[in-house]
Amino acid sequence: MSNPSQQIVQRRWDFPWVLPLPLLLTACVTGTFQVTGSGWTGRGHGVPSYYAQSCATNMLACTPVGASGEIIAPTVTGGVVRAVEAMEALMTLKDFLDAADVARVEEVLVKCAKEADSKINKQEYGEGKYPDDAECDRVVGYTDNKSPITRAIDLGNMKHAAAFECVQREIGNEFPDHISREPRYGNKSSAEGPVLTNRKPGSLVPDIVLHLTKKPNKVRFVYDFYFPCKLASKSDPRGKGGMTLSEKQEKYAPLGGDKEPALVTPQLGISR
Repeated sequence: MSNPSQQIVQRRWDFPWVLPLPLLLTACVTGTFQVTGSGWTGRGHGVPSYYAQSCATNMLACTPVGASGEIIAPTVTGGVVRAVEAMEALMTLKDFLDAADVARVEEVLVKCAKEADSKINKQEYGEGKYPDDAECDRVVGYTDNKSPITRAIDLGNMKHAAAFECVQREIGNEFPDHISREPRYGNKSSAEGPVLTNRKPGSLVPDIVLHLTKKPNKVRFVYDFYFPCKLASKSDPRGKGGMTLSEKQEKYAPLGGDKEPALVTPQLGISR
């Protein structure tokens, strides 16, 4: 059976107004191409059907590729520029979610924060009930290094778990290549962006990251769930003067991205 994307391209050639490939390439870029390989090596899953096969919406379809699989970008002087920097904007067009998809993800994150908050409060205290400030401060255990675990921390952990389950249920199969849950980044970066690590000291572990296709180090949006327990923090989850929010943003700033890291709360939804 032929590839669906190939079928789409073939059908388009049936229309007389479609430019022949050489003219299409010329219309999109100016310069000299150098091609030393026969094709681009993908990542094992083919090209999603929603990628349009034209320079206008998928510039990589018109970009030559070297034998090693690297993308080679043409320049006006005829030289060859490696794709890491020259093609960054084009990779974003091809590999990242569009604005409607990001809005869909954020809608689900807010929904799941509210659902998790309500679910755990009901589970632990009954319908329509929630902990008061004294309950939030109650010590329920200790960590390995003898630090106290308050009820607020305990409830926060349960609500995070419930929120993650909700996100998986709602969009886990919708954007599996663009969303990572709790990726761990080291305190060093490379030319490709922040580096993933399994070392805990000094690492950053945001709750949800949106990134380029199958590239968690190509961060685009960062989100942290936050479930305030005490009355004052519920009234303004961003903290006095926005301190809680600004601390999160400063913490995750090294990861980069298209916008400031966001706080996701049941009370305010997305805060940046």
